[in-house]
Amino acid sequence: MALTKVNKYTNLKIKEEKSAKYEEEYKHIILPNGLNVYLYNKEGFNSTYVTYSVNYGSIDNEFVPYNMDEYVKMPEGIAHFLEHKTFECADGIDATEKLMDLGADANAYTSYEETVYLFSTTENVNEAVITLLDFVSEAAYTKESVKKEQDIIEQERAMYADNPSAVVKRNALKLIYKNHPISIDIAGTKSSIKEITKEKLDLCHKTFYQPSNMRLIIVGKFDYDSLLKAIVDNQDSRCNSKEDIKRRRYYENEEITKQSIIEQMDVNMPIVLLAIRIPQEELSYVDREKRELYLTYWLKNSFDHNSSFYQQIKKTGLVSSPLVYQATISETYQYMMVSGTTTDEKEFSQLVKKELLSIKNKSVDIDKYNRYVKKVKASVIRSFNSLEGINNNLQEADDAKMSLFEYIDKTIKLSIEELKATQAYFDEEYLVESIIIPKKRK
Repeated sequence: MALTKVNKYTNLKIKEEKSAKYEEEYKHIILPNGLNVYLYNKEGFNSTYVTYSVNYGSIDNEFVPYNMDEYVKMPEGIAHFLEHKTFECADGIDATEKLMDLGADANAYTSYEETVYLFSTTENVNEAVITLLDFVSEAAYTKESVKKEQDIIEQERAMYADNPSAVVKRNALKLIYKNHPISIDIAGTKSSIKEITKEKLDLCHKTFYQPSNMRLIIVGKFDYDSLLKAIVDNQDSRCNSKEDIKRRRYYENEEITKQSIIEQMDVNMPIVLLAIRIPQEELSYVDREKRELYLTYWLKNSFDHNSSFYQQIKKTGLVSSPLVYQATISETYQYMMVSGTTTDEKEFSQLVKKELLSIKNKSVDIDKYNRYVKKVKASVIRSFNSLEGINNNLQEADDAKMSLFEYIDKTIKLSIEELKATQAYFDEEYLVESIIIPKKRK
């Protein structure tokens, strides 16, 4: 049930979301400048978990900047670079140190689709939140500090580039996506990092770090009235662009022309990853989440450590550790992956490929499927026992433009008919293999 009322401080319309089913409630406030604020008091916790996220990720490299008319193309990795520089404050003190002084443990990350600043704390909640809001909005970096950061980012990128697990996945993505920027490292490339300047960072910050393109989610222990007032006062002077951000989107369904790639690295044993690109369709956020759950069921059924397939290849000595599998369903990219370390990359690849493609014609084990659905629903219930879990759920609900409880109920409403429909995606036409072999081989 949602109740809208007027807040005595600012005449804000505040939506109170309550669920008798989950015995949970929170408040959703949209400030005059467009910032979405979620305040979720959670009884039984002494800590508070806060995220301040920007709808801006590594794939957003082509867009129409704020107050401009034409698309521009930015260097790969600039969103991640901006995340690093945002912690730089005008007084020369790193924002992480300021938050630590307040008792808050801070961090940040950049994904393909968003940048998130976060912290957890057991004290000084209001002060820590205002500190977070201030430094994310300020963009106080200098030309000199940007230049210095290039070396730091390159070192970070190089370390990641030498990670075999990252390389084998990135190579697979390059095979299934020729134009989509998802195949580029989130941190960028060695050459693109050198192209990043203060002026380009400013343009990205001014365009994307707009209140209406951001959300603040606070879950845990805090004083609602004083915290809301502090947030409103802080945001009162922060203006917002009224225009929607135009960004280039890649919906790629091109034919896959190359289906295998092999790279040598310093590894003891071969690593094999098989990926299937799923044809792009226009789906709602909830339908994308449900598709991911359905595909995960099939992958889990075949490749989990308890599956008959895994037990068979383990007995042969082909693998010694569990396989890794995932289904990723996003707005502009959709794929499945299965990977593992093996003693024989050719045999492993053939067997996994055969198992993957066999899913297309498998019958549904009703008991297994029902157990899976129960586990999905149980994990939702358990998520309310974690501040981070609640925060993540609120982020997803906001992306779906729904209340948390509506989003959850619709997402976990699964059907066997929809499950069966996803079997069609286990198609050899869209399957590729990425392999890492030891350098010592000739």
